[in-house]
Amino acid sequence: MKNQPPLLLIGTATAIAIAVLMPLTYLVMRTASISGEQLLMVFRPRTLQVLLNSAGIAIATPLFSAAIAVPLAFLIWRTDLPRRRFWLIATTLPLAIPDYIGGFALIAAFAPKGSWLQQLLEPLGVQELPEIYGWSGTILALTLLTYPYLLLSVSAGLQAIDPAMEEAARSLGYGQWETFWHFIIPQLRPSLVAGGLIVAMYALQDFGVTTLMRFDAFTRVIFVQYRYTFDRHQAAALALML
Repeated sequence: MKNQPPLLLIGTATAIAIAVLMPLTYLVMRTASISGEQLLMVFRPRTLQVLLNSAGIAIATPLFSAAIAVPLAFLIWRTDLPRRRFWLIATTLPLAIPDYIGGFALIAAFAPKGSWLQQLLEPLGVQELPEIYGWSGTILALTLLTYPYLLLSVSAGLQAIDPAMEEAARSLGYGQWETFWHFIIPQLRPSLVAGGLIVAMYALQDFGVTTLMRFDAFTRVIFVQYRYTFDRHQAAALALML
């Protein structure tokens, strides 16, 4: 006969499940009481655009983060770079930066007017830099803040791969890039997927960067709907979609 789990464990798990389901239950109840007119406003074309914006950053951010994380992981763990642990810690420091601070730093550095870069280039006749607000600034900020998640995941995956396999592939005539694409990447796929999902979830729930960059993702639109229109029903419906 199998041992029954302790009552304390069952009670703790039940309490956690209830705590997790309470916000979702609230959103469902709020959305269920929405009127037909309010429901039409929720499903207007602008909401579709917000949905596409949020999906876009959830897809683009992991891709750009991988473009930074994978080369860094190879540089740290597959070369003779000295002080590997130091560089691993240094390259993951963005994890300690709050999203608001990261977004503000980018605006201070690259805003069209009055930024550090614009003031530096002003003697050369540059009066205004390209616009950083919107899609481009949001993706740039989120990528720089989240690539360490992928870096840590890929680093763990690389350390689990036997270097002898790479040497065997090269002895069979495979070049460096062929070895990378045909042998290394397939074994790193679980690490890339795991890290990419974390980055995508971070991008979807981010509020600080999207607000500072004036980008209409779900988090910013929900806040505006709740704070300035005082319409909890529509805000709840949008949150349920997210």
